[in-house]
Amino acid sequence: MREHHIIARKNNFVDKKLSAHEFIGIPALMILFLPIYFLSPALFYGVSLYAVAFVILHNLQHKYPQVTKKYFWWHWNHHMKNQNKSWNVVLPIADILTGTLEKP
Repeated sequence: MREHHIIARKNNFVDKKLSAHEFIGIPALMILFLPIYFLSPALFYGVSLYAVAFVILHNLQHKYPQVTKKYFWWHWNHHMKNQNKSWNVVLPIADILTGTLEKP
């Protein structure tokens, strides 16, 4: 993850490389969450949908920085202002709840 932040900062947010952490880690986390399916299929599908959205959106955001700056400003701020804040990629809900959202 550190390499991703260095590349994004150096290239004005652009990082076209698919991260091994995302490519391997997200499916691995989905497999770990599989037992949740038997308790709450809706929760499992929600977590899985969010994981897929994360991979797709995160990669698109770093290919189209101007779109990200306008519509996903919290992720832009995470890379270009303060990497210790605004950690969410898809939606800033957890950042709002925990007070880590840095305003534009």
